Amino acid sequence: LTEAANTAASKRLKDMLEEEDLGWLPHEGRSPSGDWVEKGFAVFDLPAADALALAEMFGQYAILWAAFDQPAQVLYTKLTAQG
Repeated sequence: LTEAANTAASKRLKDMLEEEDLGWLPHEGRSPSGDWVEKGFAVFDLPAADALALAEMFGQYAILWAAFDQPAQVLYTKLTAQG
């Protein structure tokens, strides 16, 4: 997506998170080399199924999901199977 489209999607997601009163912090994913950066959100207390549904609404193929006392996991949305 273009930078403008990503910015608009981020604003829609932020508004949705605030409307639903979900706790979140800004997040920035980076490649090991640092040549790829993607801004996003770390959302708290959201069940994996709900997080995946939200990711699909925004065209994401996967999320990083973690729970206390468990290692983080990459969870793939249904969009991955279609891609």
